[in-house]
Amino acid sequence: RRHTRLQGDWSSDVCSSDLGGCFNYIRCSGYSVINGGYSNCICSGTWTSVINGGCGNSMREYTCYSVIEGGTCNYMYSTCRSAIIAGRGHYIGYNGYNTIAGGGYNCICCSSYNSIIGGCDNRICENSCYGSIIGGCGNLLYCVSYSSILGGCDNSVRNYSELSTVIGGYNNSIYKGSCCSSIIGGRCNQLYCFSCDSSIIGGFNNRLCCSSNSAIIGGQNMTLTEIGRAHD
Repeated sequence: RRHTRLQGDWSSDVCSSDLGGCFNYIRCSGYSVINGGYSNCICSGTWTSVINGGCGNSMREYTCYSVIEGGTCNYMYSTCRSAIIAGRGHYIGYNGYNTIAGGGYNCICCSSYNSIIGGCDNRICENSCYGSIIGGCGNLLYCVSYSSILGGCDNSVRNYSELSTVIGGYNNSIYKGSCCSSIIGGRCNQLYCFSCDSSIIGGFNNRLCCSSNSAIIGGQNMTLTEIGRAHD
């Protein structure tokens, strides 16, 4: 049922709702469900609630242990320990301990301890930390710290990111002023464009260009050009 909280009416606060359509809200509630529709919202201290499908759905304002399943362009803001599963074009902002599983074009921004699992063209950006992207391709760590990409291809760490890691895959890169980061394994990896104090470990067809205090360790078919204090 639609949640309509009246002053002093605590019977509506913990209930099971089964809503459809659009512009539905679950607020200050638990164990609630919205099925389909669009522009639905779980907010204001809600817990263990679900939005199934639809688009433009959101979880915000101290929501926890809740899930958006499927759909597109879903959004999480100021939540914790919640998840968006499948779909694409999802966004996590100012959150902690949340997950986006699958899909593509997902983004984690200004958040910590979050993860994106699978998909493609995912990114962690703008002062996020301790985040991870697992699998997929075309993933990006942008202006972040202590974050990682595991597997996949065409991944990059850039724009002054630091202390971040790409593990496995191929065509990975660290560039644009990033530092203290590493690529482990894979092939056709590169450090370039004023990166520093970084490394590529193993793999083959790796390249170091315009970087300082950086290294390629092991591997084969390495290329070193225009490097300050680089080591092979």
